[in-house]
Amino acid sequence: MKNTVKNSPLKWQWVSALILVFTIAFMAGCYNANDDDDNEAVLTQAGTDAERGADEWDDEFCCHNPDLGDLEMVVATVNGIDITAFDVMMELSWAVQILQMEYIVMFPDDTEFNFDRPFRDEYTFGRVLLEEAAIMAAHVKLYYDFALRHNIEWIEDGFQHPVMEVVYAIINDPELFAQFESYMPEDTSAIAIEKAEELLERVLAGENFSYLVETYGEDPGMERYPRGYTFARGDMVPQFENATLELEIGEISGLVMTDFGIHIIKRVEPDPDNIMQGSPAGLDPDFPEEDLLGAMHILIMANFSSPEEMMFEAVFIAFEGKWETSNIEFLETLDDIPLG
Repeated sequence: MKNTVKNSPLKWQWVSALILVFTIAFMAGCYNANDDDDNEAVLTQAGTDAERGADEWDDEFCCHNPDLGDLEMVVATVNGIDITAFDVMMELSWAVQILQMEYIVMFPDDTEFNFDRPFRDEYTFGRVLLEEAAIMAAHVKLYYDFALRHNIEWIEDGFQHPVMEVVYAIINDPELFAQFESYMPEDTSAIAIEKAEELLERVLAGENFSYLVETYGEDPGMERYPRGYTFARGDMVPQFENATLELEIGEISGLVMTDFGIHIIKRVEPDPDNIMQGSPAGLDPDFPEEDLLGAMHILIMANFSSPEEMMFEAVFIAFEGKWETSNIEFLETLDDIPLG
């Protein structure tokens, strides 16, 4: 059956937490964004509609039917591994978070979900929601399957997500570690620091900052904002924002370390007509101009992650590769899971 479920590195502050990123990405399934221009239009409209109607939405939007049906019913399979109705229902809240904004943009007059609405292709919103949740459940099943085949034990008291169990086990098992070591990102911190120090010397010697940004900077967002980012407090990771605030207009920082790498920052005049995409300030026509900040920077990307964080990334990459070769099949019983 058909599967219907379909940056500047500084833009969102929450991406500074590497483990949180990968956990959310893993638990959120395979949702792939459209191109940047489409995303900007959708996010802007979705943000406006969400702000307008957030209080009107029913907080208990799904999955509260007292008749939950047969929770052990098999509704899908992945690589021959059964996915039950219970597995899918455990992921429904995450699936809702993924699809909610898309639904609001498509149907701005609705104040609660209509699961029977045509949503993607010939499928209803309810069916797409169930498939999205089933895909997330399939990801979890692959981790469980790996753990079972390698005798990885689970914490008995309290909930521990299988990806974390797998990561901990791999870190502490030399044989498993060797299997995933090739997926670990390269430690580029020493090389990056040396490169950034050389560029800082050139900046301090008077070379044109914009030229160095364009020639050596590794932030693709600078192509879109060649005169610098205009942003509000909270848009950037704290280290970048704090370093900018310490500068006067035209001043240049030393080396600033963040999870993205090493930055050399020049504070510039903010441009209220070109606020950075994704900033809440861009959605608020009454946002005070005096509260905007402006900065351009030379970014040299580097990996300052701990061994545990790098292994987390390695496991995620390896399992994403496994997912790409996996075969998920949705069964007719998937439609028997109650919604509403």
